[in-house]
Amino acid sequence: RVLGRVNGLLSEISRILVESRDRETIAERVCEEIADEPGYMGGWIGEISSATGQLDVTAASGIPVEAGTSFSAEEMPEAVTQAVETGEPQGASAGSASGGPLAPSTVGGPRLLVVPITYGHRRYGLLGIYSSEGNALDRRERKVCESVGKMIANGMHSVETTRILTTDRVVELCVAIGDSTFSLSQVADAIG
Repeated sequence: RVLGRVNGLLSEISRILVESRDRETIAERVCEEIADEPGYMGGWIGEISSATGQLDVTAASGIPVEAGTSFSAEEMPEAVTQAVETGEPQGASAGSASGGPLAPSTVGGPRLLVVPITYGHRRYGLLGIYSSEGNALDRRERKVCESVGKMIANGMHSVETTRILTTDRVVELCVAIGDSTFSLSQVADAIG
């Protein structure tokens, strides 16, 4: 049962990554695929804002959370903050997780798994997966879901790289620094 669930998810996400041309489409379709997979209730993809520390949900499906919603650190389950801090998948159960709109008990699933979406040192966000069965998202599935997070990051990186390489626009920035004590100003003065 676990192998069937995970195998179906991996093959569908691979197809999505090959067919999609932008990050938003990847996020939306991955969440839809998770919601359609037996054993999983739904999921979300979000990014932690470096300015506010909030989780900004960019896509969601199968759960009562809307894309475009933001959650403060106090509203997020501990698994979200731990996944950000450790860079590793973190789980929470309905009985043990703190409250808030993203908690498994609030959403209606027995478990939540939060998977970092990272490619090298580049962080593309987090993937939250809710189980619909008590035995889903166990230790074995966490490892596979970690690979799913890396697959998604690889796809997003590929889309981003393709967009950069095929763009026909150039943006040039000119910066003026008037402080002569600034180290770059001193270097510029020294070399003329």
